Amino acid sequence: MTYAIIETGGHQLFIKPGNFYNIKNFPKTKSNTKLIFNRVLFFNSNNEIFIGQPFIKNIIVEARIIKNFKASKIIVYKMRRKKKTRRKYGQRQSLIQVFIEKIKLNKI
Repeated sequence: MTYAIIETGGHQLFIKPGNFYNIKNFPKTKSNTKLIFNRVLFFNSNNEIFIGQPFIKNIIVEARIIKNFKASKIIVYKMRRKKKTRRKYGQRQSLIQVFIEKIKLNKI
């Protein structure tokens, strides 16, 4: 079983090749564009284990953008009692869905 832990958008993701993942949107990305993640923290391929300090230099993850979309709306409502102060905020996070094509190990 091949898997890796990568860092993207301030989050760490446990990924496997052939799966779909939703990550924070990168600026100016279009669907069917290839992405390369080089911030790999951990890699396991059968019995080979690589641990980065903090990143592994010779491993890259190739992915393809499937679609850009927005997550469901998060509503925040603030109210101060006895003051007649009410405030309602709403926010939708821009996300991209990526398909992990392969995790490549470049032996040096």
